[in-house]
Amino acid sequence: MGNQFKGSVKEHSMYDLHAHIIGHDWKIKDYSVNIDHYVLQAQILKLKALGFVDHYPYRIRNVTKIMRKIEYYKSNADIPILYGAEVRLPSNTRIPKYFDYSMGHARQGYTLEEAFIMAQQKNIDIIAHPCAYGARCSHSDIEQFADSKIALELSEKALIYLPQWLYEKAADLGIPLTLGSDAHSPEHMGFSAIQERGLQWTPFKEIPFVEEGGWL
Repeated sequence: MGNQFKGSVKEHSMYDLHAHIIGHDWKIKDYSVNIDHYVLQAQILKLKALGFVDHYPYRIRNVTKIMRKIEYYKSNADIPILYGAEVRLPSNTRIPKYFDYSMGHARQGYTLEEAFIMAQQKNIDIIAHPCAYGARCSHSDIEQFADSKIALELSEKALIYLPQWLYEKAADLGIPLTLGSDAHSPEHMGFSAIQERGLQWTPFKEIPFVEEGGWL
């Protein structure tokens, strides 16, 4: 236990584990083109890893081109490329094994403790944008989840909802804090708000599912 961070924010390399390929779109088009633009933007931002995430179940029927393009970049990109699923909690949805990791966000009215419990039940790796969009976490008791290996997301898009006490408590307990832009287009990537607030995050290589999944 104890604070997991060493040194300043600048000593930790940035990565993004929450970049949407499809997002909330329902249109029939070739979404795999978005992947090329994201990878280019990741290079510009000098990210050390890029994790694509889509809402699951999918909003479109055919994801073959998306899967092929992701596999291409997994083999050819200069940084680790991962593909994750984002589900709403609670959920009865089974997450396919082809996803490299999973994120879950609590539906409106659920507490952070409930989100952790539901995440444990579904083997979720990251709780996305905690405290945002109606999820409740006023002075939540999260000590019991310190050894769960479930991470809390530092969400650039939803950072305004993250209370300082939760950030400090998670850091003190050693709960992983992962970076995610929640970008729905490449130009929305980046972490200026997180950096301006002086927050620190868990290095990519120290995220539990990264260590266990052989992504180093």
